[in-house]
Amino acid sequence: RSLCASRVPSSPPFESIPTRIAPPVNQTTSILLTNIRSYMPPKKEAVQTLLEDTSTDIAILTESWLTPDIHDNELRHSNTHFTSYRLDRNRRRGGGILVFVKDSLPSQTVTISTNFEILCVETILPTCKNILIACYRAPDCEHSFTDDLQNVLFDLTSRFPHANFLLCGDFNYPDIDWDNLCASSRQSRDFLELCLLFNLSQSVTMPTRGTTTLDLVLVSNPDLIQSVSCISGLSDHNVVLFSLSIALPSRKPSKKLIRDFNNANFSAINSELNKFLVSFTLSASTRTVDQNWLLFKRILTLINNHVPLIRVPGDAQRPWYSNLLKKLYSKKKKKQYFFRAAKNFESISKWNRYFACLREYTHLLKRSKRNFFIMTCLTLPELI
Repeated sequence: RSLCASRVPSSPPFESIPTRIAPPVNQTTSILLTNIRSYMPPKKEAVQTLLEDTSTDIAILTESWLTPDIHDNELRHSNTHFTSYRLDRNRRRGGGILVFVKDSLPSQTVTISTNFEILCVETILPTCKNILIACYRAPDCEHSFTDDLQNVLFDLTSRFPHANFLLCGDFNYPDIDWDNLCASSRQSRDFLELCLLFNLSQSVTMPTRGTTTLDLVLVSNPDLIQSVSCISGLSDHNVVLFSLSIALPSRKPSKKLIRDFNNANFSAINSELNKFLVSFTLSASTRTVDQNWLLFKRILTLINNHVPLIRVPGDAQRPWYSNLLKKLYSKKKKKQYFFRAAKNFESISKWNRYFACLREYTHLLKRSKRNFFIMTCLTLPELI
């Protein structure tokens, strides 16, 4: 069921669906939603571990607090495979949205026109289109937010009339009673009317901050929702975990090309170098810097000519990922039944044990990374 499909004209077939996708293995899509209140350290490593432990396919983080001087590469996780999408707040501190999508799930940004913190991502599957709309509405947000969001939804439903729509984020409507669909403030009532207009069902039934439900999951097709739960979070908001009955393609093992120096033709390389040495020595005193650079590039072609390429499995881990971290990660993985038990039975003691292990792991990860860069900087003069 699509949003207002009867109100909008049909669109031409989507043309960007990849032609080769691995067969589905995961029968559900696992999604994580939370207000993180600053993604960067010290919370980055904790978020990474939480995504691994919850087997998250898509993560929606509001109040990312990212700034333009933070490069996309700094958002990457050490041993997981995600594509990141971000919307930074430029005018003042705070706010922002960060979305992670597993690499095995083809995705792309959808351009929208808005003055508010709304980020739109399309996930591309052979069987269906899914439009994810991530929002952060600050408590002091202007009254025109609902009108702007309505225009965005009308635009998206006209462009993707047969897609499943997922509207998620921190909307800061504490006075909405979702059981009875009523609210005390005018802004909250306007938002309720928007949800009814677009036939959106709200799926979060438990508090996400204190006693209020601020983080919402609204879907155009409620039959897709399989489960919704909340766990303790990394900020003053709980983490919302939910799954959709949408199968994901398996991730193909990553490969990389490297030079196979074990099978290099060193005899040919040495022969070429001996010939080169004669001309290099004769003109050494008269060459310019540019000429020396061209000669150097010419020497590098010997690698392409005489050192074959081989394809090896890619390694997503970073060089600071030490044996101690690997052992601790394995230890934490063995304790994952505490996470499952705490989630299923709301056991405070098991939550405490899980988060204690999470804190220990993230602390050692930061220390290992810091030591790696310190030692690298100390050895640079020797390398030079």
